[in-house]
Amino acid sequence: MTKRPGRPTGASRAREALIEEATRYFLSKPYDKVSTRKIAESAGVDVALIRYYFGNKAGLFEATVRENAAPTIAKLRQAIQDGKVETLNDAVEASIG
Repeated sequence: MTKRPGRPTGASRAREALIEEATRYFLSKPYDKVSTRKIAESAGVDVALIRYYFGNKAGLFEATVRENAAPTIAKLRQAIQDGKVETLNDAVEASIG
């Protein structure tokens, strides 16, 4: 049974689903080839929720980048707090390591 587009049962779940699907699409296609309608369809929500949560496609892209960068930024912040970062090179290593 396929999901029916429409209002989500949980607001945060709809947003998460949009980010998840946007990540998949933006990783596999150039920005200008990504369809917000396809993202919404894959997420099982109405395309209007993209405007509601993110404003537009650019806002969705920005939110997708932020969500995907969050774990890396958290690692970097922890390394800084632990005193392990003195140079930019240290920061890069802490972020990816």
